[in-house]
Amino acid sequence: MIVFNYFFKILKQYKVMIILYTAILVIFGAFSLNTNDTGTDFTITKPDICIINQDKDSGITQGLTQYLTENANRKDIKQEEEALSDALFYREVSYIITIPENYQTDWLAGKEPKLIIQSNGNYEASLAEMLTNNYLQTADTYRKNNLEEDQIIEKTKQALDQKINIEMTSNLNNNGLSQANFYFNFANYSILAICIFVVGMVMSSFRKEMIKKRTMVSPMKPKNYNRANFLGIIVLGVALWAVYLVISMILVKDVMFTLHGLYYAINSFIFTICALSIAFLIGSILQNKEAISGVANVISLGSAFLCGSFVPVEWLPDSILTIVHILPSYWYIQNNEYIKTMEEITWESTQPFLMNIGMIILFIIGFLLVTNWFSKRKK
Repeated sequence: MIVFNYFFKILKQYKVMIILYTAILVIFGAFSLNTNDTGTDFTITKPDICIINQDKDSGITQGLTQYLTENANRKDIKQEEEALSDALFYREVSYIITIPENYQTDWLAGKEPKLIIQSNGNYEASLAEMLTNNYLQTADTYRKNNLEEDQIIEKTKQALDQKINIEMTSNLNNNGLSQANFYFNFANYSILAICIFVVGMVMSSFRKEMIKKRTMVSPMKPKNYNRANFLGIIVLGVALWAVYLVISMILVKDVMFTLHGLYYAINSFIFTICALSIAFLIGSILQNKEAISGVANVISLGSAFLCGSFVPVEWLPDSILTIVHILPSYWYIQNNEYIKTMEEITWESTQPFLMNIGMIILFIIGFLLVTNWFSKRKK
């Protein structure tokens, strides 16, 4: 008990760092409640366009103009080159369509006349281009069937006026799961930083020359000494995990009291044990406290940036994701991403989750074996 009590006596010296990293997690977790809205509501966006008609306002020309006016925000811009260029540059419009003279006559004759297009290349311009092509391709289909122009316009309008009702069948709490996912992904940074820094500092304190000499001459067996030390590390990890779990229950309670929340809890617990094994290895290798602090920052920040804690996984290049397979944080965050998408909790849907857990456990075993080998070699 003497070693166990001394472990936590040293631990108290670093309570400020523990509180600091926990506060960072809480701040960003609370921030995500307001900003990470990924609901399933969908609103159609109408692009801002300008139509310059140099042809007769009848037939296919009139039909195209009416269709675009109904499905986009048509704006009147002064028909001068400088005014049109300024409108595109300052985002007043994203797409300018100029219908040339004799367009209607040439189109009916099958000459495939071209519209004059100017755009700024943004997503609204792409949407306007899609609307334009959609109308002309539909009308061209009827024209090739040798219909009269009036029939072409009427049938094209009927075809494009048809609406499709979309029904969302997913029962997932997408917004809540996204918030929980953000919280536990960010926890990767806090857990690694606290475990490596605190455990490393405590182990460094135990290896001071005076303490080592007292330990060597004491009646305590080295096996009991190591067991007490390791027990203190485990208690620290479990306490840290429990505190973070309670915080998650406060911030995202709608998710944490479901099966998805249980999976998040299991995943974070296994990762916390993995973080402790990394910390135990680093604490066994390094004794200089400045070096331990530097290594803690490099590993925690590096894993956070490369594996998807700070930057969403879908934004990371494939080359980076391939390399970071060698980091346990990758498998932990991949599990969080998978939990977010689980429609049903079944044995089949749980298998990818268990595979990622298995990979993290292999990392734990590997780190402990390396630590054991290094300790024996050092002795």
